[in-house]
Amino acid sequence: MTSIEKVATPATFGAVWAVLAVGHNLATEGKRRTRALQAPFGYGWSPSLGSGPMTNYSGFTCACCGAHHPDLPMNYTAEAPAVWDPAFADAEDCLLSTDQCVIRAQHYFVKGLIEIPVIGSDDVFSWGVWVSLSRESFARASDVWDRPGRETGEPYFGWLTTDLPVYPAATLNLKTRVHTRPVGERPFVELEPTDHPLAVEQRTGISLERVREIASTVLHSGDDEQR
Repeated sequence: MTSIEKVATPATFGAVWAVLAVGHNLATEGKRRTRALQAPFGYGWSPSLGSGPMTNYSGFTCACCGAHHPDLPMNYTAEAPAVWDPAFADAEDCLLSTDQCVIRAQHYFVKGLIEIPVIGSDDVFSWGVWVSLSRESFARASDVWDRPGRETGEPYFGWLTTDLPVYPAATLNLKTRVHTRPVGERPFVELEPTDHPLAVEQRTGISLERVREIASTVLHSGDDEQR
């Protein structure tokens, strides 16, 4: 079973280029976030409904509350980069689709998958994350977005722009390489091989128990804010 997600047909493709064409010299927006996006497992996150996102394994028993859940998610996906603010939605120089994002015609992002093998099985656990690209890389990716054979191109350098608080060290701004896949599939996000726990897990894999631990953490991630 793989975690490759199918992407939507880029109906917003014209809008992407309209935003790229904006020539205003706007001030840097900075890392504005809403309360919901500061807790990305609340509003900003959800289990994916893509290809093979859940497996049974008799579900899992939550380590936080003791409740049993019939399905064990194998993918979680962020709805927007960590720097996205819902106030940007109506701005002419901003765009957020399921796979691409532009902020103030200055900051460019694509969505991809950090894939982590599950030790002792054929399953792959994945995080659907956003990566910041240069304007040039984003334009190149947009040029070949629906072009057959696009996966033969060189990977893009990018900065991880998704916070994964299940890790003890921050994941924002980790260095990555974004590998394009065939049309209709999300890119593969390769982390720089450092000693960051996320990078280590991508290289060495995780146990099924770790997948259950992540599920429990994600399920109760917003509890503190609700108290």
